[in-house]
Amino acid sequence: MAYLEKEDYTISVPILHLDEIMNEAAEASGKTEDVIRGEAEELASAEIQSYLTSKYEIATELLIDAPATRAAMIKKCMVDIALYHLHFTINPRNIPELRNKAYEHCIDTLKAAQEGRILIIGVPLVVDAISNVEIVSQSKFISKPFKDLSL
Repeated sequence: MAYLEKEDYTISVPILHLDEIMNEAAEASGKTEDVIRGEAEELASAEIQSYLTSKYEIATELLIDAPATRAAMIKKCMVDIALYHLHFTINPRNIPELRNKAYEHCIDTLKAAQEGRILIIGVPLVVDAISNVEIVSQSKFISKPFKDLSL
């Protein structure tokens, strides 16, 4: 079963607009709408995994069947990246600016999660990633240097 359901796309587009995109992508590629959507979601999944595999149990997340337990950030990125790839199938030179921005935002978010600048709620961290956390403290700042009175 796929991670996304058709209704999940309403996070970013109305269903009627999605149907138009799917129809255009099917016409442009000569494939069925289900195949096109499946390929776009597969590409989105691969991109997400490529960024998050080292830090998160993302493969486990992408196997979840119950929509209510999916991580919201992953679902949103999966939708936006899949929509980007659907538009790419239609015309790679004419992807709407909104789709480009949403795609770039997702990639930036995935990079931030990979680097540990943000945390993806609902997806467990890889055990090795937790053990690599380094806690560092700064040295004490002294505004006036110690004056040697023994001179």
